This record gives sequence, structure tokens and C-alpha cells, in this order.
Amino acid sequence: VICVGIDLAWSYRNATGLAVVHLYPPSARVDFVDSCVVGSDEEILAWVRQHRGPTTIVGIDAPLIAPNPAGTGRRCDREVTRVFGRYHAGTYPAHRDKCQRPIQLCREFQRLGFNPDPGGVPRQRGWWQIEVYPHPAQVALFNLSRILKYKKGRVTERRKGLQQLAGHVRRTLSRQIPQLGSRGSLRELCTIPSSLRGRGLKNREDQLDALLCAYIAGHYWFWGDKRWRVFGDVRRGYIVCPDIRKWPIKSAQLQSSLP
Repeated sequence: VICVGIDLAWSYRNATGLAVVHLYPPSARVDFVDSCVVGSDEEILAWVRQHRGPTTIVGIDAPLIAPNPAGTGRRCDREVTRVFGRYHAGTYPAHRDKCQRPIQLCREFQRLGFNPDPGGVPRQRGWWQIEVYPHPAQVALFNLSRILKYKKGRVTERRKGLQQLAGHVRRTLSRQIPQLGSRGSLRELCTIPSSLRGRGLKNREDQLDALLCAYIAGHYWFWGDKRWRVFGDVRRGYIVCPDIRKWPIKSAQLQSSLP
């Protein structure tokens, strides 16, 4: 099973991270294959065409379906924030004006034959695209009381957070089922040197986020509703997130008081 992750920039001005992993269901193993950073939708589509196989799931971190008008939010965003906000993993409100790029990309993937309905994904053959959200997945997969902070702040703070993410990707996901293998190329991607900054730091962040999106896609295909939940629906918008009732997640009751 081919699992592609896309950390999609909502604006064409910003770069998008891509990653692909191969899931081998009989051995419950996931192997990292490749990652990169691109700029255009044409490059994204070409990269997916290059890597796709008979069964391919594309996990995209961006609102793929958002028919609601400006000034409103999707119900799935509110539901995810209600459940995961205490872990600092709430979402930004999405609507069709703000999300023109991901909505258009979803349509392009549909033209290629990728079905956006998450209900058909688990253990099924075919081509699928699903909206995923790495922050709630971090909380569940890594057993955290709050998300890792590597998006904002000083360079040293962002780099430290990214080092924590890379460590969890290498070590914690190697203990999950499916197990993420630690080949040489993965070790290289997960090495965050103290000299990394600027565009290099942002590119590594985008690729690691994309890798997490790819892993989420494979984990959802493998486990389905035994460990995951679809917030929302394919008509009004949805997000595939962990089912918090089925994971040993640390308490977040005190998180509202944290900075």
C-alpha cells in the first residue's frame, strides 16, 4: 500500500512538503521511501503520479472540502477543537474563500481517480485522498499532554521542537503498529543539526509534517475506526483524527493554564 503525505501550503507563495511511505500489511511494517519540497500543484500531482500504486492513500493536511461561505466555519473544525483544544491541537476555521487552493487540488486528485470519501479507505483497494491533521495525531501517537511546538517562536525554540518531533518519528513510531522502519534515509531526515535555520529549517519541518501525514494515512488504512474517527462528512467537510477514547493519552486538564 502506497501512502503519500502532503503538508499543503494554503497559499501558492509558500512551499509544500511531500513524503511517501510503503505499508506492508502482512508484516505490519511501514518503510520511508522519499520526501521533498515543491511549489506548484503541478509538481504535487506529478510527484503523486510517479509514486502511486494499485492501492494509494494520499493524506493531506489542508481543508479539502469546505463549501461554507466566508465568515463561517466547518462543523468538523469546531468538533476537533472541542475535543483536542485542551491539547493545543485545535483547528483554524476553514471556508471556501480561504481554502481555494486545497479545494482545487482535491478536484484535481478526483480527476486522477482519487476518491475523497474517507469511509471507504480502511483495508480497501483503490486510490483515496483524505484530509488529515497532524497535531491531534501527535497527541495520540506520541502519548502527549500537549502538541509539540515547532511552528512559531525563536529559531532555537522551533529547532528544539522539531528535534523532539524527529525523535518521536524515529523512536515512537518504531514501536507503533504498523511499525515505521528506521532506514538510512529516515535517519538523515530526522537529524536536525544545531546549525539548521531559515529556509532549511522550514523545509525540514514541511517534510517531517508530510511524513507524519503519510504515516497517518497508512495507520488509518490499517486500523480504521478501531483507532480513528472521521469528524464531519464528505459533503460538508471532514478531518480524520484519532479517536481519543481508544488511545492512552496523557491528561490535559491543566493545559489551559500553560503558556
